[in-house]
Amino acid sequence: MLTWDDIRSIDAIADPQGVLSVYADRPEDGDGRLVRAVSIAGELRRLDADLAGGGDDDRVVAQRRCVHRIRPALIRMLEGRAPGRALFAPLSTEEVFEVEVGMPVGLTAVLDTTAYVRPLVAAWDEGRPAGVIVADGSSTRLLSWRMGAVEPVGEYGRPGPLGARITRSLAAEVRAVADEQGWTRVVVAGDGRLAHVLARSAAPPGCEISVVTRPVARLGPRGLATAVGGALHEAQRRYEWRLVERTIETALGTGGGAVLGPGRTRRALDQGVVKHLLFDAEREYREPRRPRVDGWTDRDPAEDLIERALHGGADITPVEGPARRPLGAAEGIAALLL
Repeated sequence: MLTWDDIRSIDAIADPQGVLSVYADRPEDGDGRLVRAVSIAGELRRLDADLAGGGDDDRVVAQRRCVHRIRPALIRMLEGRAPGRALFAPLSTEEVFEVEVGMPVGLTAVLDTTAYVRPLVAAWDEGRPAGVIVADGSSTRLLSWRMGAVEPVGEYGRPGPLGARITRSLAAEVRAVADEQGWTRVVVAGDGRLAHVLARSAAPPGCEISVVTRPVARLGPRGLATAVGGALHEAQRRYEWRLVERTIETALGTGGGAVLGPGRTRRALDQGVVKHLLFDAEREYREPRRPRVDGWTDRDPAEDLIERALHGGADITPVEGPARRPLGAAEGIAALLL
């Protein structure tokens, strides 16, 4: 399962001729496989045209050879059960690194001096660990959700009659696991009345709480993960709103605990004082691809900040949904400081 260390290792893949990074989501059905294949081919043709416009014929030839040799890996991107797939191929070697991702990663192809990791960061952030409390008849289950999969943590006897206050032992257990695993979201699922009691009594403070009242008692791990997916998505958007709000309020205060805008954020990253990098996940930060003097097209400015944050050990959140709007005045970039 994808970790920050995995992303840092992938980001370290470098090549003087360039590293080809290709991302694609799992086709939805049999017909979708052909559609996805055509889409990947289209992305590679677009990249080829961009490189050809840069005037570096050697790099264009190397990129075309690379695409030819990794065709088996490109075909494998259309197979398997993983929601997202990625591959990274240095142009100067015969290596190709293939990665399965438990969350969607979108569709793109990029050639840069290092592996392109922005989609991986977005997938990891959306798949951050979260808690799931399930009221199952005579018992209550505690599970951990991560990257679209759930794993059991513990099972407890039902906390008395329906509507009674949750036992202190369960509440303490949930808080302990939440602190250990870094939960920012908790979903409580099951009987409507009991689910709301559990949400009030057992959910850790500081977490975004969602309640799912549809029947889930008989669902297996995969079905349960699907059942709570929408609630976790909504909770993530609320978490991001609070995070953006806190960052902006801190930056506008007198304590100097946050910065707004790409310039200040880049300087703070270089100084190693960033605790949490935030950027608008849906914003196009660069102008349409223009060749630089050295033959490379302009790299994604967000990717540059991500790499600095990875090297400095900062947390990273690509902001989606309504929380993007307050970041607009800061050109979509902000950071909380240590």
